[in-house]
Amino acid sequence: MTAAGHLTAARIIPPRLPSSYFPPYDTFPPDARGRTLAAAVHLETPGGTGSGVVVAPTGLFLTCRHLIQNLPEGADIYVSFPIRPRGRPRQLYLARIVESDETRDLALLTIKRDVFGGLVPEARRHPFVPLGDSTALELEAPLRVVGYGSAGSSGFGSNLNVLHGALVGVEMEGEREVWLLSDARLGPGNSGAGTFDAGGRLVGVHWGTYGGTGQTLSYATPVSAIPGSWLGYIEAKGGEITERRASPTRRGSR
Repeated sequence: MTAAGHLTAARIIPPRLPSSYFPPYDTFPPDARGRTLAAAVHLETPGGTGSGVVVAPTGLFLTCRHLIQNLPEGADIYVSFPIRPRGRPRQLYLARIVESDETRDLALLTIKRDVFGGLVPEARRHPFVPLGDSTALELEAPLRVVGYGSAGSSGFGSNLNVLHGALVGVEMEGEREVWLLSDARLGPGNSGAGTFDAGGRLVGVHWGTYGGTGQTLSYATPVSAIPGSWLGYIEAKGGEITERRASPTRRGSR
């Protein structure tokens, strides 16, 4: 019994999302192309929007650090997954930062709760892509970038889009890859998008573009720059890695 003049606070239980709310992943082609589409996520923070790519079935994903580096303490990172190959994604989760690296401008994030604050069942699995070997790419190798560019999208949100190009150069520091350069015509919103080889393996994370109209080059951080400790964590979470490497030496700040 509660004494007179005292109030008891009711415990608020987040509503459980119905299974029909989550993407029907069988709408994507059951091949390497479909896998790259289904694993592309859209990120939204108080500072803007961007893209990411899922690299383990638990919902672990890579993106650019600059998308989340200036977030206010406690700010939410909203994650949307595509529900079909065409159109806009559906906002499903909140994410937390697992690792970040300023010099590489990379971040590793994971799903922590659904958009209503409820716990995500451990048994839930998400589409993910395998990590390839960026050092094996040859110049003129075909590349495809899957993300959520804001160019050409309406005010209601960004669409999932795929852009094609070729590897036109690799910026090196000694024997280490620093950037993969392509002629894929990318724009705002694609930061953090996955860059894939012809076999649908992740070879880079799109960073940004440089150059004037008609001369723009797209820059991606190669997977060879991902720290070895991150690779171990990705693998422990069920990710697929083509080649395990020792952690590369950190490159200098840009």
